[in-house]
This record gives sequence, structure tokens and C-alpha cells, in this order.
Amino acid sequence: MGKFELVKRDGEEITFQEAFSTVSVDEGYNMPCVRFTTPECDHITLFSALNDKAESVEDFMDEEVIVEHIVVTAADVQEEMNNPNAPFVNKPVIHFFLDDGTHISSLSNGIRRCTMNLVSCGIIPSPDHPVHLKFKRVKVARGNAHSFTVLGQD
Repeated sequence: MGKFELVKRDGEEITFQEAFSTVSVDEGYNMPCVRFTTPECDHITLFSALNDKAESVEDFMDEEVIVEHIVVTAADVQEEMNNPNAPFVNKPVIHFFLDDGTHISSLSNGIRRCTMNLVSCGIIPSPDHPVHLKFKRVKVARGNAHSFTVLGQD
């Protein structure tokens, strides 16, 4: 069983909770761009998480994907998507890097929650032990949410 690497902020490791938290831009301004990563994640993968365009989770619904790395970065987004006057928050972005080189990312609260649960259970992807996931939609009180199921780990 592996572990995730928490990124350091001001010389101190951020907490697991901080890595997955949404904070107001004013409160979290000094939050690092990369918050959390799989231990064997190389610098090029980290750069890709920050810089490259990723595929949407929506494009992989009900398909099995094989994840080798997960990186949590952050983005400043408006608190309410359809309100141009809403304040900005610094929100975690979950990046999945697949065995075939595909890069998938999501701002979804459901995907964030599933990723936290995955890590909490000690299921850590790596090139030697990739995790097989299936993304899905689940009904919630306000419509649909994104989620994933773990199918296994090599």
C-alpha cells in the first residue's frame, strides 16, 4: 500500500483536509498550485496537470479506465457557476492520468469526495499498481452528480 504526497506550503506540509478543501480566494491565496500527488508522479506529469488541456470525466462515463497517477491542483473559480457577480473560490481540481497517457480532470464535488475516500482507504494508484475505475452519474437531491466505482487494483 502506498501513500499520497502532501505538498509543502511555506515549508510546512498542508493537511489532507486542506488538500481537498475549497477556500475563498482571500483565505487561500497562498495555497500551492499542486496540493497532492501520487508518490511516483514525475515533474512532467505535474506540469501536465497544471498546464495541459484535459479530457472531461463526462466523456468517460460508464467506461473502465486504468489510473496510474492522481494529482490534486487548484483553480480559482466563481462560487456559483451561473452568477457572474459571485465571489471567487480556490477549488481543488482532480486529475487522473491513465495507463494510455490520457489526462482526465474534474472540478466535481462528487469526484473530489470519491478521491478522498479512495485515499482514505489506502487505495493508491501507481504505474506498478494502477487502479481500475468506472466513472458514473448518480442521482442526488439537486439533480445528478459525478462519482466513480473502484473495480480493482493490479
